[in-house]
Amino acid sequence: TFGISALVLAAISLWHRFLLPYPQIESKTKSLTPKMLMEGFQEFFKLSNVWLVISFCFLFKVGDALLFGMSTPFLLDAGMSKAQLGLFQGVFGTFAAISGAMFGGWFISKKGLRKGLWIFGILQNLAIPVYALAAWFHNGNMWILVAAIIVEQLAAGLGLAAYSNFLMRQHHPNYKATHYSIVTGMMALTTMTGGVLSGFGAARMGYGWFFIFAFAVSIPGMLLIPFVARRPEVQPVKA
Repeated sequence: TFGISALVLAAISLWHRFLLPYPQIESKTKSLTPKMLMEGFQEFFKLSNVWLVISFCFLFKVGDALLFGMSTPFLLDAGMSKAQLGLFQGVFGTFAAISGAMFGGWFISKKGLRKGLWIFGILQNLAIPVYALAAWFHNGNMWILVAAIIVEQLAAGLGLAAYSNFLMRQHHPNYKATHYSIVTGMMALTTMTGGVLSGFGAARMGYGWFFIFAFAVSIPGMLLIPFVARRPEVQPVKA
């Protein structure tokens, strides 16, 4: 499997190197210095209501991160083979997540980020208890598990579209890349922390109640949506 993945990536690399066009742009970028990097960090903390932004970055997907950390162990313990897991989660789940993210991006481009945060944020977190229901009631029924995978991954893709769009808008015009790196780092820290803690939680509570706990942890992020939705960069652009 890893060998095939390596060959695919090598083929894509060759395609990019020899077949795709290269833009003719003169580079005028200055070399990054420690002083410039520090200025970027300082300017980030001068953004309007930056602590609301930071709190939202950490809390919006924390429930989903906890669920993600235990979804694979749960599915295996529920009776899925590794081959079935690869098919249902790796193919069906990935397709659902990509479809959700693509639809979410289209929806936000048409209806605005404000509506996207409200609708997709709530859907993302309401999908978490679906895994709790699957843990309690699947009774060996593989299709209940498959349904849980598709529903959760679709909702997670929708939530990611809104979340990523919000993160891209949190920057000072002179430090776009630095500030985007900061907020995506916060997102990664949430995912990593959720993965670390999820095993302890599932071992202590059992899968069903742990997934309910993950939903409860997601509630503070949902409660921040009304405040985040009022921010100027989230409002629709007037024609």
